[in-house]
Amino acid sequence: PEVIAKKIKRAVTDSQATIAHDPARAGISNLVSIYSALADETIEQTVNTYHNQGYAVFKKALIDQVVAHLEPLQERYYTLRQDESLLRSTLARGAQQARKQASKKLAEVYKAVGFMADAN
Repeated sequence: PEVIAKKIKRAVTDSQATIAHDPARAGISNLVSIYSALADETIEQTVNTYHNQGYAVFKKALIDQVVAHLEPLQERYYTLRQDESLLRSTLARGAQQARKQASKKLAEVYKAVGFMADAN
């Protein structure tokens, strides 16, 4: 959350200090787009809610939205990251599946270009 807050607070906006969605004001428009997507509301709703609030209030609300959406993902990541054996077995299973698919594709390529596959 601290990193998210720092990055959003430092996000480039402009000197107008009003919340708007305007292609000429890309910085604040990007932040408004992010907020409206996370809040599941239209851009117009977001602009209307924060139009006269100023950047500080809007950025605080955006920080809250981003943190609320990322916290469950981060918690799940840290939970999974603690189970080293699960991670290793998942990686091994994925590598095995990748080798199997790659082997099939390589055989197709060899056949298409007229090479003979290794006789292992």
